[in-house]
Amino acid sequence: MKSRLFTALVCALVIAGIGSAGVIGTADVAFAQEKKKAEAKKKEEAPKQEQRVGVSPWLKICQPADDKSKGGCTMFQQLGSETGQLLAVAQVIEEKQEKGMNRAFRINLPLGFALQPGIRIIIDKFDPIEGKYVICVQGTCIAESAVTEAFVDALKKGKVLTVQVVNMENRVASMSFDLATFAKAYDGPPVDPKELQAKRKALDNDVKNEAKDVLQQHLQKGKK
Repeated sequence: MKSRLFTALVCALVIAGIGSAGVIGTADVAFAQEKKKAEAKKKEEAPKQEQRVGVSPWLKICQPADDKSKGGCTMFQQLGSETGQLLAVAQVIEEKQEKGMNRAFRINLPLGFALQPGIRIIIDKFDPIEGKYVICVQGTCIAESAVTEAFVDALKKGKVLTVQVVNMENRVASMSFDLATFAKAYDGPPVDPKELQAKRKALDNDVKNEAKDVLQQHLQKGKK
């Protein structure tokens, strides 16, 4: 997938926030084992591990048509920790082309997951969609999958978007994104990229100030 719409802006936010999760493991059969368990029970098994600490609302950034691009939009949601660390970013990219709309789902993840099995994308209880890693750079890996208009419609009507990966312990881990605000973001006006960067900077400052307060409290306790 070669969609480049607002990749630089979104990836800049990701690279700035996502930290390394450790050494990459190997787990070629993990998804196959998970599938067998699901078939045996005739339903998708509840994930053994789930990493869902805090999610931002879905936001939309659009690029107008120009000489180099026919324009399009990117919807994305950030998954973060209680300390403000950015864990993952899910993106739905729509780019206008000569033969219609080009759609892709993309997720930015920290290091520490097996690359060969790729990822699985699940909306509520629907059948999973497969995705593959395309690149790892500066502490983050990017995985993508081509998607259809029906996939986008399912997101607008769905409740939870789950992305499954294989961790370094050869187990399937899940990250869940809330779809409650996806339809509103998709159908609503885009946000100003400058405003988005300003919010990110303000968030970073809040986290730093909170860390300073915690350190100061610790030092004061040590003096007593």
